[in-house]
Amino acid sequence: MTTPVKVPNFGESVKKAVIGKLLVSEGDHVDLDEDIVEFESDKASQVMPSPAEGVVAKVKVKEGQEVGSGDVILEIRDNKAEESSEEDTSEIRDDNSDESSEEDTSNDKDRSSENAARVTYKEKEVDEGKVADKKQAKSEKPTSDQSSSKPKQTKSGKVRDQKATDKQDAEEQTSEEQPTYRLSSIEKTSAQRLKSSWQEIPHVSHFDEADISALENGRENLAADERISLATYVVKALAICLAESPRFRSYWLKENETLAIKTSIDINYAVDTERGLLTPLIERVDELSLAELDETMRQLVDAAKANQLSKEQLEPGCMTVSNIGTIGGQFFTPIINSPQTAILGIGRTQKRWRLNDGNELESWQGLPLSLSYDHRAIDGARAAKFVGEIIDLLEHEEKLLIHS
Repeated sequence: MTTPVKVPNFGESVKKAVIGKLLVSEGDHVDLDEDIVEFESDKASQVMPSPAEGVVAKVKVKEGQEVGSGDVILEIRDNKAEESSEEDTSEIRDDNSDESSEEDTSNDKDRSSENAARVTYKEKEVDEGKVADKKQAKSEKPTSDQSSSKPKQTKSGKVRDQKATDKQDAEEQTSEEQPTYRLSSIEKTSAQRLKSSWQEIPHVSHFDEADISALENGRENLAADERISLATYVVKALAICLAESPRFRSYWLKENETLAIKTSIDINYAVDTERGLLTPLIERVDELSLAELDETMRQLVDAAKANQLSKEQLEPGCMTVSNIGTIGGQFFTPIINSPQTAILGIGRTQKRWRLNDGNELESWQGLPLSLSYDHRAIDGARAAKFVGEIIDLLEHEEKLLIHS
């Protein structure tokens, strides 16, 4: 008895999914509720447990294959049921075996004599055929000049020389050995959206740097378990500025060329995972204290890396933050997360030097900020002012605390 395992219903918003990883193979024993396959949709991944216990009899899909609700993934065979049925029929087979063995013995002699005759006749046929083939091959064998000068034909019927043939054969062999990498469903979706965003939105980038020396000194004086991440300060400063700047929390409506303003200050935060880049949503950032925001961001990052985000946690907010500071790099041009009109990039903190008012050399900590914006909704002056307001909040922590 076999049980077909079918693709579940993912919900109204997800019609198709991709087989991201098969966790079992044919012949494997699986327990009830054991994870057997991982699906990938355009937003997240989902693991499916086994609906029955048994042995995987047949796998009907491959990794990377697109499937829909109701499609059969694999079949699970119930060995216990088969073993019980085999025991019931074993006695019947034993009784019939004795009778059949006598009949087989009496027919063996007749079969062996017939087979011997067939073999003798076949050997004669083969020997005569070899002599005929040798004579034909000798008469048709081309000379060395004929074989070397004979040109080859392409599939289209055109004649080409030996050098061209060898070159094409080498290229075909190289292309066959070229390794490939299969993108995850999340990576494919991100690639399509980023390409569409870059082609449809007139991107402009604005770069500036915040002096966070005082902020960093204050953070270093805190205990490790009380220290708030630098990204949390930036996200909080961004939320305060978004509340005063409607254009930066708007969506461009190309149907009538107007801006739809988002009223809730929800910010997406980009997280790098093994399956691709995810942008979980931090809701109502303006209403959270620094400590609450820091904890929320940590939980979302952990959930994204553990593949535990819900669909609601991946909805688009009014703006996105991309942080490469933990990896390396300073200024970059992040691509806008459409339909949003801007994205803020955070770089790695750098030690800088300058002359103070007393004409003395002093060091300071610089935080690179990169703002990409939709030039249809935001002009250069607004962008420069907006980043300047973020910098002012980061350079004066007391202003941040007033809003916390």
